[in-house]
Amino acid sequence: MAALPPLPSTLPIGRRLRMRRDEIGLTAQEVAALAGLSPSQLSRLEHGRHRPTWETVERICAVLGLSIVLREEVIAGGHNQAA
Repeated sequence: MAALPPLPSTLPIGRRLRMRRDEIGLTAQEVAALAGLSPSQLSRLEHGRHRPTWETVERICAVLGLSIVLREEVIAGGHNQAA
């Protein structure tokens, strides 16, 4: 599988996670189940209506195959901005 392009760090965390989810072809229900979240929790996060914990972001990043560097970039970009 070819490497995915980096996510734009200027976008809110929810939007970046949604972009990666779409790039790898997973549904919100699949990511939520694999990350141990409810689909509504993931939806609220993707739309900027939920501020995730570090643990939640780590679980989602693991499901989406994001590297540690990208995980840190996702957090550094802020996780309380609206998508």
